[in-house]
Amino acid sequence: MMDESLRISTRAFGGPALPPRQRPSGSATRPDCPSRIQDRRRPSRRAVNWLCLAQDHSATQDGGVARHFSLLSGWGASYPETTGYIIPTLLEVAHMRRDTTLRQRVKRMLDWLVSSSIRKERSRVAMSRESPKAPVTFNTGQILIGLAYGIREFGDEYRPAMLRAADWLVATQDRDGAWRKHPSPYALAGDRAYDTHVAWGLVRAARGEHDGRYVDAAVANVRWALTHQTPNGWFNNSCLSDPERPLTHTIGYTLRASSRPTASPRIRLF
Repeated sequence: MMDESLRISTRAFGGPALPPRQRPSGSATRPDCPSRIQDRRRPSRRAVNWLCLAQDHSATQDGGVARHFSLLSGWGASYPETTGYIIPTLLEVAHMRRDTTLRQRVKRMLDWLVSSSIRKERSRVAMSRESPKAPVTFNTGQILIGLAYGIREFGDEYRPAMLRAADWLVATQDRDGAWRKHPSPYALAGDRAYDTHVAWGLVRAARGEHDGRYVDAAVANVRWALTHQTPNGWFNNSCLSDPERPLTHTIGYTLRASSRPTASPRIRLF
């Protein structure tokens, strides 16, 4: 029998009961002991280890990082968006630890992103899980982040793919700085303030290329997104599907990039 409290909570929210093999152990619900809390490195190590597991256990086994893990269905297939923005984090950790194994993991992620873009050239490095041939602005921006860091770390072998992605984003941007033409299949069409995380990808690309078009496109998007901010700091249109109740991670996307360029964008971006 699974834990009764878990059974009640899953049913209360309309979800199916978890299969017995996935039930949590008793220790998972107990608070950590003080000695473990004092080890501040433990949470970060566990987080990195989990990302490594997500790469190793991706359903497609191709070097990318799984999109998700489900207690019901297990690991998902590799996903370009999340793989792209995981790359900078793992590179930073690899440098801090002087961990060559972790660095090679990142290399496999980058190789997967590039090989996927070659197989789907029509998408011009703009990929989605459900419709690989349909370009997706947000995914392209996150792939661009990973490729830009990959060039800095491993050299120019990732440069052609990065330039294709950056050029496509510049070409498909609306005049007011928004990107509306190629939304995610998970998102409503229309304005999306969290696309500032796409602008961040262009900033990273511009740092290596010193291409003014990339900077101008990034700043135009951030300035457009700031028009959606209310006096109390709230950003309208910062969710995939429900603007009134945005997801915390799309709020994070919006804030991470929109807080950077202001009155002097070229100085602040570089």
